[in-house]
Amino acid sequence: MKITPQLVARFKAKVQVNVETGCHEWTGAKLPKGYGIIKRPLERRQVYAHRLALAISGVDVPEDRQVLHSCDNPSCVNPEHMRIATP
Repeated sequence: MKITPQLVARFKAKVQVNVETGCHEWTGAKLPKGYGIIKRPLERRQVYAHRLALAISGVDVPEDRQVLHSCDNPSCVNPEHMRIATP
């Protein structure tokens, strides 16, 4: 996934930091279970906000891997609260 300055700016505009929990709460569109989603520019494809957060922070997440939240908050996009796991 190509990370552009415009994509990073759109992403950051939809994040609010919760100082009590350390979670970076996604304020944009969400799926019914609470996972954030965002459209990639010039594509008709949505991606999970937490996967994009890891990509922005320099972590490559293979398509066949899952991202688990240590905080158990599906709306959290704080890379420090995530780890890559197998299904």
